[in-house]
Amino acid sequence: MIRILLSTRLGERRWTQADLARATGIRPNTISELYHEFADRISLEHLDLICEALNCEVADIIVREPNGEPKAIKSRRRTKMLMSEFIERTGFQPTADEYQKIEDAYYNFDGDKDAFCKAFVANSGEMKVYKARASEIERLRSQMLELEKQFKKDMAERDRRIDQLTADLDRELEWEPASGTGTHMEQNRYEHLVRTGRKMTEQAAQEFIADECGFSADKIKILYKASAYEVNKHRQLRRAAEYDRAPIYASTDWNYVRFDCAGFMYEMVNGELNFYCC
Repeated sequence: MIRILLSTRLGERRWTQADLARATGIRPNTISELYHEFADRISLEHLDLICEALNCEVADIIVREPNGEPKAIKSRRRTKMLMSEFIERTGFQPTADEYQKIEDAYYNFDGDKDAFCKAFVANSGEMKVYKARASEIERLRSQMLELEKQFKKDMAERDRRIDQLTADLDRELEWEPASGTGTHMEQNRYEHLVRTGRKMTEQAAQEFIADECGFSADKIKILYKASAYEVNKHRQLRRAAEYDRAPIYASTDWNYVRFDCAGFMYEMVNGELNFYCC
């Protein structure tokens, strides 16, 4: 007789019938018939799809054994139960994976499909399936939490490693504060100025710069950001920090304004005009 060894091949790979149906596009009912050896014929196209999905040869799926088929198999072929028949008899609609287990229980049941369905209802089979669902959901949730925990651990280790490599590279390149580039006032000095001086409006800052430097007030654009830069041993620059800098005035020699005028960048620091380079 001809044997279809699909159940064996799926078991070796720990695949379900649903897995194979998704991988091949073959209807679940057709997969079930092949799995339980109910099929009297098999499409060559289906056979090719199955072999491709399972990475096997035709001889791994179909074999010939000496005749003398067990009566139990013949009986099962006569008493095959579709999922729709099960739903109609019990009023319970399982998933494809759940029905696969129900179907296996049916084939091991000593009785026909009507007797099996009555026993399923009488023995609270529906509640058992629900409990199994809840258990599977809990298992998947725990698995997801473990994966999330491992992901966070891996990301923390990655960030630590990146920080370590960055620090090693910085030491190798010998980064140090750049002079003549970026702001001419250290941030702690600016913060001290903020505490002792007063913030100027944009118009007041424009008028102050116009009076001190002789620029046209309508060409002065007050800026509110300033950066500090670092330089390495190869004379490469990088921005080390960016600060919020409002114009501040305490006295003629204790003030700060960052501005552009006529296409040039400037910084007024304690009454002294500096070109702002970046």
